[in-house]
Parts: sequence; C-alpha cells; structure tokens
Amino acid sequence: FIYKDNKHIADSQFKTEMAFTYWVLFALCGSVLGIPPGNNTTGITCENHYDCEPGKACVDFQCEDPCLGLCGLNTICHVVGEVSMCSCKPGFIGQPFNGCFPEVCTMNSDCPEEKICSDHLCKDACKDACGLNSVCKAVKHRAICSCNPGYVWKPFLGCHVEKMKCTRDSDCSLNSTCSNDECVDPCIGVCGNNTVCNVMNHRVACACKSGFTGDPFLECVAQSKSIHSNGLMFLI
Repeated sequence: FIYKDNKHIADSQFKTEMAFTYWVLFALCGSVLGIPPGNNTTGITCENHYDCEPGKACVDFQCEDPCLGLCGLNTICHVVGEVSMCSCKPGFIGQPFNGCFPEVCTMNSDCPEEKICSDHLCKDACKDACGLNSVCKAVKHRAICSCNPGYVWKPFLGCHVEKMKCTRDSDCSLNSTCSNDECVDPCIGVCGNNTVCNVMNHRVACACKSGFTGDPFLECVAQSKSIHSNGLMFLI
C-alpha cells in the first residue's frame, strides 16, 4: 500500500475549532428556537471522520468519498480514518497514484515507462545497462547512461577519468607533460628495466635501482660483487 494524506481535510486546527464553536452555538440556538436536528442550515455535516459513515471522511466539513480522483488506473483505494490508501490490483505493478500496469507483458507499452518488457515480465530498464563510473536513467522504456562527474565516455571502453586538456607543459601539473592536447604521465615507456623514473618540472629523470648499473634509458643490470679467497678474487 501507498499512503497519502487527504488533501481536502480541514487544514488547520483553528478552522476546525471555529467550525465546532459555530456548530455548538447553532445547536443551542436551534434547541431554543425549536429547529429540528437535521435541518442544519450551516451546511456543516461533520467535524472529523468519526462523524461520517465507514468509507467516507470529513472533507471541508462534509462527509465525502476521499478516493474520488485520487488513485490511478488499475488500482484499489481504501480509507482508514482520514488516510486514503492506494494499491495496485493483483497482477499489476507500478505507482498506484499514477497508474498500474499488468505484471505480465507482451510489449514495452504494457509496462511503466521506467521498465521494459523482457521474457513477458516488466523489468527495470536500467538493470545491467550501464558500465562502471556511470549513472542510468530510464526514459520511456529506454536506459539512458551518462558518466559520473570527472569521467568521459570512450567508445567500447565506457566511462574513464577525464584527462586534463592542454596546449603546453605548463598547463599540466609538474609531474606530467602535454602530449596530443592531454596531460599524461611522461614516465610511461621511457626508462629501461630495473630503473626508477622521476618527473621534475615536466622532465623525466631515469635512474638505475639500488644494486644495479647501466644506462637507465636502456637497461640496468645487477652490479658484480667480488669475493676474495686465498689471495684470489672471484666476480659473482
């Protein structure tokens, strides 16, 4: 069930209290003047829902059916006190205040706009429709995917971090350089094996790891160690 307060019920305690006072005064005057009960010329027939028969509520001091025009198609309306409750009929799904649709479907139009007809069932159009770093919005039975802030769409890849646009190195952070109008890591593929890459003011500096020697832009190899034994030197 979906509950919804009746919009037409007296909207202030003051209004109710004034109406009650007026009703009491009229009742007293009526008894003095001999006006029979039921000849209520004030038009007030109720002050709260307890004055009305079951299934009706006190709306603007009149006993009325609060379900009139409240629920959508294929719904059931119940009244409990001053609260109206709308629910879908058995076998239907959707938003009761807007309308319900058959749970079993043959085409998308049989389902709410945020769902699609799949295997004769109305299912969430966004389920498994979009990739990582994205959000989905169902519009007229279609899943519309968009990237989260800071991400951009790339065909066949999905949403990826948006790279900073640039025209020169100074447009980028000190540890990156400008390449093809994008700020990129300049260390990628520059240094050789067994090296450490550092970027200083947009410039790459390659160095051999500790214990290695050679040309860091080509390759570094392990340093040779010497062992002395019985006056002989061995390289390992």
